[in-house]
Amino acid sequence: QFYIFWPCFVSILTRLSVRSAVVLQVAVLALSFICNILFLGFHGTNKFSFYFPLSRFWQMSVGGLLAYVNHIRLTQTQYASVPTSSKPVRNPTSDHQATTLSWVGIGCIVLGFACLDESSAFPGYWAVLPTLGAALLIFAGPTPWFNQSVLSLPSMVFVGKLSYALYLWHWPLLVFAKLRFPNPDFRPNYMTPLAMLGLAFALSLSSVYHFENSLRRHKGQWVVPALMGCMLGMSLLAGTVLISPDSFSYSQQAINARAALSATVFTPNITVVLVPDIPNVSRENATKDPTHASIIAAELDLLPDIGLPIPKNHMVEYSAEGRLINLGQEDRALVIALGDAHLDMVKPRFQQLALHTNPIDFPTIAFKSSIYPPLAKCIWWIDYQHQMIKKVRPNVVFMSINWLAHLHPGGAAWQPAHKSPPCCLQGYGDSCKGQNPKDVEDILTQFQSDLTDMVSIGAKVFVTTVAPEGNEFDPKFILDSPVRSVKRSVFRTNHKWLIDLVEAAITGANATVIDFSENLCWEDTCRVVDPSGVPVRRNSNVFTPKFAAKYLTVLDQVVVAAMVAPDDVIAPPDAPNSNRFSRIANPSYGKIMTAPGDFNVDVGFAPAPVDAPFGTTHATMMMNPGQPNLVFAYGDSHANQVKPRFLRSFEDRHGARNRSNFPTVVFKSLDGTPALTCQEHYNSVMAVVERVRPKVFLHSMNWPQFLRPGGLDSDRSVAGKPKCCKMGYQDKCTYQRPKDVVTIMNKFQQDMTKLTGLGIKVFVATINVEGEQFNPYHMLSGNDVGDVSPVSKAAFRLKHKWLLGLIEKATAAANATLIDYSDNYCWNDSCGVVDDLGRPIMKDTNHLTRTYTHKYLGVIDQIVDVAMKIEPVM
Repeated sequence: QFYIFWPCFVSILTRLSVRSAVVLQVAVLALSFICNILFLGFHGTNKFSFYFPLSRFWQMSVGGLLAYVNHIRLTQTQYASVPTSSKPVRNPTSDHQATTLSWVGIGCIVLGFACLDESSAFPGYWAVLPTLGAALLIFAGPTPWFNQSVLSLPSMVFVGKLSYALYLWHWPLLVFAKLRFPNPDFRPNYMTPLAMLGLAFALSLSSVYHFENSLRRHKGQWVVPALMGCMLGMSLLAGTVLISPDSFSYSQQAINARAALSATVFTPNITVVLVPDIPNVSRENATKDPTHASIIAAELDLLPDIGLPIPKNHMVEYSAEGRLINLGQEDRALVIALGDAHLDMVKPRFQQLALHTNPIDFPTIAFKSSIYPPLAKCIWWIDYQHQMIKKVRPNVVFMSINWLAHLHPGGAAWQPAHKSPPCCLQGYGDSCKGQNPKDVEDILTQFQSDLTDMVSIGAKVFVTTVAPEGNEFDPKFILDSPVRSVKRSVFRTNHKWLIDLVEAAITGANATVIDFSENLCWEDTCRVVDPSGVPVRRNSNVFTPKFAAKYLTVLDQVVVAAMVAPDDVIAPPDAPNSNRFSRIANPSYGKIMTAPGDFNVDVGFAPAPVDAPFGTTHATMMMNPGQPNLVFAYGDSHANQVKPRFLRSFEDRHGARNRSNFPTVVFKSLDGTPALTCQEHYNSVMAVVERVRPKVFLHSMNWPQFLRPGGLDSDRSVAGKPKCCKMGYQDKCTYQRPKDVVTIMNKFQQDMTKLTGLGIKVFVATINVEGEQFNPYHMLSGNDVGDVSPVSKAAFRLKHKWLLGLIEKATAAANATLIDYSDNYCWNDSCGVVDDLGRPIMKDTNHLTRTYTHKYLGVIDQIVDVAMKIEPVM
């Protein structure tokens, strides 16, 4: 609580004289009130003013001053002459003043109720109303009619005695209910605000009469030590919750329970598209049963290490186990492959492709295999390989890892992650007690970060997931077992926790998942022997070389990606749209909770040099510097959100291999700052644009946040020039009038017209469909998925018709091009709040996630196309 420090201050006051104490309280009151005002709107919110103790001390000081004034008044009357009559002496003037003060106090409180709402800048000046009202009611004393007839009622006194406990209980209960069920439409009756207030009242009764009163009046010496012990215990409990929140989370416990259940419905792997002509061992008709000879053949199916040893001076650096296929194509097409025994097992497929391809049409593949997995968090020297990759900048990075062998934690779920999480280095025979689930999560979090770094340098990254394996595939068990196939759905359910983490890390880094079950399993059946009766694996988890060479065509995409030249990249005939076709996968609690943090938008960008000609205002970030073609983007967080799509375009054009394939991209964007004339640095930024004359200029901002006039045209202007509304919808923006918005948009039109007149191609992002329905927390109902219904584009545009008209009219008049981000998530009138994989497309009510932007926001691609094709201005 913000007033936890107040008793310390009071203890100082009691040691001072009355005069000094009053002066000190007045000084603290003034300082605190100023602090309260200054913190309004700090970082786009009033929470700092509300929760910072110094911002609230002035309210406690009002009560303290009231106590001193009352003390002085009582002291002055203490020695007055005692009346002879038994009736109290009444001073008519004093009673009249007290009544006036009482009614003024009531008026202040009622006015506060009438005027304050969630958009008010509270505490601020608004907090004076309830604070002053309460002080006047108390100062008026017991004689005014309202105080005597209403506030003195036994029921009111009873509520007053409970008020502090009621305050302490109601707050966490209301917050908990809202966090547990963010969408009120899906909130059960027992979690409504009214139910929480009823529970708070019951708990207040119990805490006051069973604990507070009893302990306060108890004379035992054990009371203070017991209370101190309880405080320490609660502190330890709070620390435990902070360290291991999953152990105390209802939602996480529910997710874990679901993961432990056997699957009843098979959900196909959403990362793989199965094409009918792809070789598949489980689709073919079995012609022979396994025999002793075929079992021995599988166990002995070994190939000498494929490829040439890596020379000691080679660009990918020497390693004893390293091998090269098709040496000599490194400068044109290079694949770097990392992994353990599961990398060695796939070499025959790459060798098969190389033998049947002209060397000039095949990449150099560098295999950097080891007995250890390429997971930098648990194998420290893997960092050197990552540094080599950043230096070499290959076309493709491929990783094949035996996930189950190295990540099967034997430690308890409640244990915290180790500072250096271990891998299970003894493979399947390792109980791995030193590794716990949080270690695995840390390892894969770092793995995702490493993959993201590789993607950011322009490499196409492919990583294998967990494919069906186990003793059923081991040739030693096949002859004695009637089992000839396993169910893919059952396998994925049994290993759901790890599979979800692995695939989330891969897709979260915008890498590609490779699933061997594409060639191993048909529908839900995964055969353990091929049609000739030969086991497909040498042991429980390693494919035979013959199977890998013949069937693992899922690996061919790695070679294809390495050989694609920039000129071969052709835009798809239809713009990507996450809502056009049926959903492949349903939303889940885990997917929804991932979205709010999915906004790491600066991957691939770096701060502009200090001496760059782009000015010092705003945060200036650059991609691919030094190119003759320049794209200049200006805006707020709605400009920042589109950066991942520029990274995607950079990757598709192979910018890392040949930087001339891509323009220089500069972003001058600052969260919560409108790119309009009402912002103080707007003119200087526009002057920079005119000076550097980019080929393309992109304007992107959150229009409704800053242009939502709450005043009337008849209102008197409060400023010399029109103002924008405060960020974050902090207030009702009564200082902005509709005609102010018109003035701002007229200036915007003039500036865009000026840029197009200079030969600059201008793109303006209009208001895309947004709102509370897109907020991931709105989609939750406890541990379950709630409302994910689509939004009507027509209804949204009708709601914002006036502002949309101004924006789009100004854009057209300036001969600029209008772009609408919702073109990629609205199909006809339906705008999906989740993509085709069931992931929220926004991290909050109005910002697209990094994952969504990178994959789907194709409307941005035209900007790069124009920048690379437009003729220089003469």
